[in-house]
Amino acid sequence: MENAWFFMRDAPPEDVGGEGGYDEFLKIVNDKNHPDQAHMVNWGTMQGYNKFNLKEINWWLGKEARFS
Repeated sequence: MENAWFFMRDAPPEDVGGEGGYDEFLKIVNDKNHPDQAHMVNWGTMQGYNKFNLKEINWWLGKEARFS
């Protein structure tokens, strides 16, 4: 599958600090009221972090199937 890279999502960002750091990262980015939320979302984006989106993945799989 040509677009297999696209399915690599919801993996810990580089240098997040192991399992504990990833847990903390997820708590912060998913808490709209956390004072560091915007900063962590921005940092995660710069590190290549993308949330898993099942609808989007299914759309890409359907597209790939139609053109294979």
